[in-house]
Amino acid sequence: MIERAPLAAAQVIRRARSPAYGFCGEMRQLDQAVVLLGKSALRETVVSDAVQRAFQVVTDDAFKVEDFGAHCVAVGHLAQILSMPLQAAERTPEQQKDLDACGLTDVALAGLERSGLAFKLRLEIYEDPFVVGIMHDIGKVALVHSYPGLYKAVVEEMARQGWAIPMHIAEETIAGGADHTVVGEILADTWQLGETIGHIVGEHRRPTEGDSLVELVALADVMANAIFPLPADAAFPLARMAGTLTAAPASNDSAKDKSGDATAATEPAQASTEELAPFLPEGMLEQLEITVEDLVELTQVLARAVRQRVAST
Repeated sequence: MIERAPLAAAQVIRRARSPAYGFCGEMRQLDQAVVLLGKSALRETVVSDAVQRAFQVVTDDAFKVEDFGAHCVAVGHLAQILSMPLQAAERTPEQQKDLDACGLTDVALAGLERSGLAFKLRLEIYEDPFVVGIMHDIGKVALVHSYPGLYKAVVEEMARQGWAIPMHIAEETIAGGADHTVVGEILADTWQLGETIGHIVGEHRRPTEGDSLVELVALADVMANAIFPLPADAAFPLARMAGTLTAAPASNDSAKDKSGDATAATEPAQASTEELAPFLPEGMLEQLEITVEDLVELTQVLARAVRQRVAST
């Protein structure tokens, strides 16, 4: 029975049951689920489960591990989607399976093609956008665990400023200059997570031109804060601009669109470079040759697919 299976195995079977993978029958066997999902989806499920279970030790009532996990998984999936080759001939069979599972609309695919990000952020074959994406914010958990009460103070500072600043600025204000990237890089080294993950954890707030993997995670992080913000009730500027603020009560049918997805509580607002500036690593949009309007559009058209991917992971 699934109830007696280890959590990771149950998660794998549950994900394989998703209609996104085209299976219509009853599935209870782990080996059957593994074959259907493929290596990439299996890795995503196991890694996301392991990360969230590792951080269950956090006891700060203000910090919701589930919200943290959803944000990190969203960054992983966005990094994967943004870097996915759009030409079928360039995709591996695993990438094709991942793309099919995303359920991207024609509008979303057109937006990705116009942005040209898959070409600009072309990765090496060994670079895994999902894994580095999901690990990028481990420093936040280290701060919460090591300094009780700090997270609550940081969130209160962001709320006091009307969500007009990102978390790392509030951390620097409250903690006297330190932020989660500094602590996270130390943690990645201590845990021996490897040079690539340590680099992403430490540098995703300040990517340098040409460092495609860091730029990719930095962009995915900005967009994920509009779809799965941390804290979950934060009303960051990009969320208001893209109309992706989620309705608070999940059971409120009036807050759902015709397809049943709990989505925008507000209409999209006009994009403002000045309002978004604190959330964007300096020069990132120029380096990627995209505009604030492009960023807002991509966030709008990818939000639904990202929510579905997070829910199924």
